[in-house]
Amino acid sequence: MRSGSRFFASGVLVLYVKETKIGRNRMGIAVSKKFGKANKRNTFKRLLKESFRLNQNAIKNSNFDIVVTPNLRKINKERLEYKQVFKMVQDDLKTSMSCSFKR
Repeated sequence: MRSGSRFFASGVLVLYVKETKIGRNRMGIAVSKKFGKANKRNTFKRLLKESFRLNQNAIKNSNFDIVVTPNLRKINKERLEYKQVFKMVQDDLKTSMSCSFKR
């Protein structure tokens, strides 16, 4: 994700986006141990996957590789609950995908 990629930091997510020629969108998730124990990391990854699945229609006709990482400062600072994080993740993905990725 070095050359030709874009970087977005919004709310609880940091997104690295690169356009590809494979014919579909792909998402990778990187969550470090600094985020918390395995159950917390896995729950966050499940929330991201579900949010991406629900918001894929916002970038339907495009070919992107998206790497998503949590913004640790934002999440740890506010001590958010999972329901709040899920709502913020959905909002972040929806706005980032619909606004920033249009050609």
